Amino acid sequence: MLHNTGEAGRLACLAAHVWGEVRHAQIDPPVAAAVAALRASEGRIPLEQLAGVAGLPPRTLQRRFASLVGISPRTLAAVIRVRRLFDALERAETWSAAAQEAGYFDHPQMVREFRRFIGCTPSEFAAGRPGLAASLVANLQDARTAAS
Repeated sequence: MLHNTGEAGRLACLAAHVWGEVRHAQIDPPVAAAVAALRASEGRIPLEQLAGVAGLPPRTLQRRFASLVGISPRTLAAVIRVRRLFDALERAETWSAAAQEAGYFDHPQMVREFRRFIGCTPSEFAAGRPGLAASLVANLQDARTAAS
């Protein structure tokens, strides 16, 4: 099913699966607290701080989280950031601005995660979608006009 849905569809399917698995984690309060902290921080919380929120050592949290949710805390954080990247692209003037808004520390990190979940680089993604590129250009022009 995932191969027929396109990049955005694959991300939506992954997110739906993860959130379905997360519901099962609600029976484990430390894991539920970790999931809530990841969502609240928009995927930006470091593992050590996340472990503190959960009240578990980092390695114990990683094992328990993966067992109950089906993915690691790091992977869930990446899913959250990629999802936010798509939201940020609706408002951002550039890929870099969208990446920063989505919580990426640098452009290469965003490109790596984008390729991991979407299967291509952001540039390849935009090149295959002329409407996206036009939308980014229009946003940039609107912002420049408003600033004048």
